[in-house]
Formats: sequence, C-alpha cells, structure tokens
Amino acid sequence: MLEEDDYDRIYSILEGECLVENIGGKLKISEKGREELKAKAIPPDVPSVIRRFWFTRRIGYNAEGL
Repeated sequence: MLEEDDYDRIYSILEGECLVENIGGKLKISEKGREELKAKAIPPDVPSVIRRFWFTRRIGYNAEGL
C-alpha cells in the first residue's frame, strides 16, 4: 500500500515533468499532461485481452521507481 511519502514523490515527479500544475492547492492536468495521455492511450478497437495485458505492464513499469 502506498504511504504519504510515496504520494508526495509521485506528485513532485508529475509537477517536475510539467504534467500537472498546482492551481489553488489542487493538482490539475496540464496541456502537456493531456498530450502525454493521448499519446499513450490504447485505441478502443484493440481487443480487451491485449488492453488488459498492456495496462498491467504499464502499471508495473510506472511503479518500478517507487
């Protein structure tokens, strides 16, 4: 389970890469963040088995640095 320090580290990485911005004490996705999400999105016409496998691999890849 993630702890408070883990969340702080994730938020600082997202802010450092300009994927989110802090507006009024809340994190909002930036334009660069939207473009990144669109670039990494899996098209809906891909079979669900492949999408599930890909999603699991992306979680593993992104969680590796924690």
